[in-house]
Amino acid sequence: MLKLQVTFWSSLFLMVSSSLAAAAQTEPNASWKHSCYVYRDVNMNGVFDMGDKPYGNLWIDLMRPDGSETGIYSNIDGFANFRVSLGDKDAEIFEPGTYWISAVYPPGWDSLSSTHEQEYVFVEKSNVGGKLVPKTTCAPIGVAPILSIGARIVPAPGLEVEDYTITATGPDGLTHPIAFDLNGNLDMFADRGNWTLEFADPEGKTVYSRTVFVEYGSVELSTIDLGKPRDARPQGDVRRLGFDDLLTSDNLFEIPSGYGGLNWRNWIAVHNRFYSGAGYVNLTVSSEYVAYNSSGVPALVWSDKPFDFVGTYIGVAWPRGEEDVVTIKAWRGSELAYSDSLHLTDNGPIFFDADYRQITKLEISSGNYERIVLDDFQYSIDSRE
Repeated sequence: MLKLQVTFWSSLFLMVSSSLAAAAQTEPNASWKHSCYVYRDVNMNGVFDMGDKPYGNLWIDLMRPDGSETGIYSNIDGFANFRVSLGDKDAEIFEPGTYWISAVYPPGWDSLSSTHEQEYVFVEKSNVGGKLVPKTTCAPIGVAPILSIGARIVPAPGLEVEDYTITATGPDGLTHPIAFDLNGNLDMFADRGNWTLEFADPEGKTVYSRTVFVEYGSVELSTIDLGKPRDARPQGDVRRLGFDDLLTSDNLFEIPSGYGGLNWRNWIAVHNRFYSGAGYVNLTVSSEYVAYNSSGVPALVWSDKPFDFVGTYIGVAWPRGEEDVVTIKAWRGSELAYSDSLHLTDNGPIFFDADYRQITKLEISSGNYERIVLDDFQYSIDSRE
C-alpha cells in the first residue's frame, strides 16, 4: 500500500512539474527590454563602424503614441534600455503604435548622421515578452565632438586685446580672420588637421605664432601671453603615453616612477569599465585604459631633466567634477612657469594643448577634489644641451 501511495504522489508531482515547465515555455515574460545603441563616432564619418566606441550617459528622449514623453540614459555599454510591457504604464513602452526617439546632446557634441531622430512602430504579439514588438529596430545613434579651438589671450603691458588681429590658417591652406571677446577669449570652429594662429600687433607685426593640431574633439590652448617671449624652437621626439601597457586585465595599478622616463605621484592607471562610470568610458582615446588622480587629490609628474609637456586629452570622471575648475601648473625648479584653469566635463575629452617648455614638475588638481581623467599624455624629454 505504501508503495502505491509513493508511486501515486510521484506521478502527480511529475505531472504538475511537466505542466509548469510547459507553461513556462509558452507563457511570455511580463516585460522585456528594447535597446537603442549609442556610440562615439571616433572617425567622425557618421557611420557605426570599426573603431567606434560605446558612449555612456546620453539622454534618449522617447515620445509615445499618446503624446506623453519619457526617456532614459545610455549605460556604459552604450545601451539605452526601454522597458516594454503591454498595459503597464510604469514601463517606457506600454501600448502599440508609433514611437519617436531623439538624442539630446550635451554642449560641444552632436550627431553626424540622421539617426539621432527615429520613429518605429510597435505592434501587439501575444507570444513574446511584453506582448509588444517593433516592426524595425533602433538604428545605432552616433555622438561626435564639435571640433573647435579655444584660448585665453593676455595682451602685452600697455595694450588691450582689441589692439591685436588674429588670423588662422587651416589645413586647406586658407586664412581666416578670428574674432575674440573683450576679455581675450578666443573660440573658433576647426576642421581636423594643422592650424596656424598668428597674432599681429597694432603695427601689423607678427608677435606670436602657434601651430595647433586638431585631432579629436575641441582643443584648449594654454594661456597665450603676448607680453612674454615664447620658446618657439621645435620640440624633440614627442612620446605618447596611453597607460595601456601597465595592465593586463580589467583592474587598476598605481603608476610607478620611471614610466615613460618620468616620475609619477598619485596617478592610477585603470581599465575604463572598472568604476562603471560614464566619464571613464567617454574619456578613453586609445585602447581601454586611462589614468586618474587617486582620491581626487592633486597629482604630480616630474623629472630631474627638463621636459616639454606637449598636452593631453583630459576630462573629469563624474558629473560633480564639472562644478569646479581643474588647474594645471608647471615649474622650472622652484619657479612657477605656467598656470592654466580648465572647465571640464565627463561627456568626452578635450585636448589641452599645453606647449609647456623645459619644465621639471607638473601638477594637475581639481578645485573640489574630484577625479581627473587623462589619456594619451604627450611630452618630449629635453635632449638639448
